[in-house]
Amino acid sequence: GGGFYQFDDLRPGQYQLHIPVANFDPGQPLDGFVTCTGAGADEVSDQNVDENGQDLSVAGGISSNVFDLQSGAEPMGEDQSSYTGALTDADVNFTADFCFYPPTERVAVGNLVWIDDGGGGGVADNGILDGAEVGADGVSLALYRCGVQVGVGTPVSSTVTAGGGFYQFDTLVQGSYYVHVAPANFADGQPLARYISSTGQGADELSDQNADENGGDTLTVVGVSSNCFDLQPNSEVSAEDQSNYTGALDDDNVNFTADFGFVLLTERVAIGNL
Repeated sequence: GGGFYQFDDLRPGQYQLHIPVANFDPGQPLDGFVTCTGAGADEVSDQNVDENGQDLSVAGGISSNVFDLQSGAEPMGEDQSSYTGALTDADVNFTADFCFYPPTERVAVGNLVWIDDGGGGGVADNGILDGAEVGADGVSLALYRCGVQVGVGTPVSSTVTAGGGFYQFDTLVQGSYYVHVAPANFADGQPLARYISSTGQGADELSDQNADENGGDTLTVVGVSSNCFDLQPNSEVSAEDQSNYTGALDDDNVNFTADFGFVLLTERVAIGNL
């Protein structure tokens, strides 16, 4: 009916509205949108003056401020033309509004998957690209919004490393994302067969592969994921190596520090009997 909603016949008390992150998935109603700035924290003004969604997206979606709903004490005179219930004006609060818009500036994330084997005088399994260590081509990667579970939610995008282990996810809507290395990459015959993630996972968004790799140290049944990257226009790290970036965004809209190092698992074990 034009974006209207209501929760009716509630008990008096404190409530918070929430828009789950799944609404921002590809093909969903808020795909490509971000929350408006200027969130209001009061419970009186309607959408003509005050929207209530958080200014910054979080891992689980967008929430309103808390509304203390009490019988006979709610704001009077706000637009209730879309209300379909039977409660009186003083029992209904129709000021809990959310605003979204398509941003004009986009962001990007990426960079490298490499073999942290100490080749060419480097140090093996240190989470740092050094010596003559090389990238791994053909590795499948997926990009997820933070708060979306691998195997349950839909990835925002997917790609495959090429040109020496490089990858990028370009022209993204601002928000929090993580990069995921799928378990299929570790199957026999695949690029990372018998490899495990380098130790020393970094949790920051500033250091590139020369000082910090971002893959989880423990391989799980669903693969290896990076930490979350909060990507915002005109706010990303500058001066990191972007020589392999093929897009058109400015340096401060691109974060090329999401790197994964892997080492060959040399020790093996066995199980079985009868």
